[in-house]
Amino acid sequence: MGTGNKNEILEQIKSHKGVFLLYIFLRIMVAVVMVRQFLAGNFQYVFLCILVLFLFIVPSLIEKEGGIRLPDTLEIIILLFIFAAEILGEIQEFYVQIPFWDTLLHTLNGFLAAAVGLSLVEILNNSERVAMKLSPFFIAVVAFCFSMTVGVMWEFAEFGADMLFGMDMQKDTVVHEIHSVMLDPAGGQTPYAIEDIHQVVIDGQEMELDGYLDIGLTDTMKDLFVNFIGAIVFSVGGYFSMKHGKGKNWMKNFVPEKAYRFSEGAEHMQEHENTMITVLLTRYYSTFSNFIYFVSGRGYTHASLALDDKNESYYSFNFRGFRKEYPKKYRHRSKSSISYTLEIPKEDYEKIREKIKEMEHGKEKFHYSRIGVLLCLLHIPFRRKNYYFCSQFVTEMLQMSDAVLLRKDASLYLPNDLPDELGRQSCLKEIICNPV
Repeated sequence: MGTGNKNEILEQIKSHKGVFLLYIFLRIMVAVVMVRQFLAGNFQYVFLCILVLFLFIVPSLIEKEGGIRLPDTLEIIILLFIFAAEILGEIQEFYVQIPFWDTLLHTLNGFLAAAVGLSLVEILNNSERVAMKLSPFFIAVVAFCFSMTVGVMWEFAEFGADMLFGMDMQKDTVVHEIHSVMLDPAGGQTPYAIEDIHQVVIDGQEMELDGYLDIGLTDTMKDLFVNFIGAIVFSVGGYFSMKHGKGKNWMKNFVPEKAYRFSEGAEHMQEHENTMITVLLTRYYSTFSNFIYFVSGRGYTHASLALDDKNESYYSFNFRGFRKEYPKKYRHRSKSSISYTLEIPKEDYEKIREKIKEMEHGKEKFHYSRIGVLLCLLHIPFRRKNYYFCSQFVTEMLQMSDAVLLRKDASLYLPNDLPDELGRQSCLKEIICNPV
């Protein structure tokens, strides 16, 4: 494995620490269960544990091979879902001991499958290769249908396992009445009812069930119904979020997005025309930066913007006001960094360049906005003429281009808020890990 790959993996682990720790913890738990089942001679459960360990790596394979990025929340739920369904449900017998366990998982499955269905259409909808753009209503309908299709296919799988391998995946239900045309004495189509059933005898042997045994039908319909509930909840919520542009923050936690090429080191930057701008996010060390680091999610603490092809100089704000920065000269002060290169129309680039040139010529008029940072932490928008903090300045410059679509006021962005926003931009061309 090359140094670049190692650094990229380390950066990915650092960026998704919660997912990584959960992944390691669950794998250890599965390994412990597998050893116990092997010692007990339950080899079918040993095979199930091996299957679970493989399923745990599927999300990463999908990200790598499918060119998409799974949100941390979605990936955590998928890992917990696999563990809850196979290890807790099957091996620890939660399906039997906890009556609502199966219902809970099928409801969650409907919700998650709708999120995946919506993301598939959204990725196509935002692609430059697809001329047709679908309405939010149609996207929501496709997401709902995708979820229900997944639910039906799973019920087919359960039925097939029961028929072919003699399993009982479609759990049986004890009922106290049945209605069937096969019991019609006249041999017609009139349903014949048998009610108040409390005793059943099969081949002379009485079954201690206190009723008639329904073979999987009730369980199947219940599973499809709760799958329907999960699908309709996400689809309706997704529709209103896309339609009105509100509440998208909750959606981004569940909807996979298109991934972009991820490079290591500034030497991988390509030659571009002057329509390229680069946003650099860094983790600097100072008393105030450490404060921002801990209260904003332990990420990046400084943002700056570059307009030149070589990305040697950046523009931003610090305690001394508007400044032209040379990050490579101060790399000892930065532990980690990441850059996002965006392609914007030439006229937008010129507007940004002229605005920065104007600020550079009159930089004594511009000041750092400490109160702006504090109010941003409280999610309170605040603007004061000629006062900026670093990420406010960067996002305000980005908002001068129609190619960059940001969802909040510029004064509500801290540096650590920008990776998600920049990562979803259709004009994003390259992401570089540790360029300085």
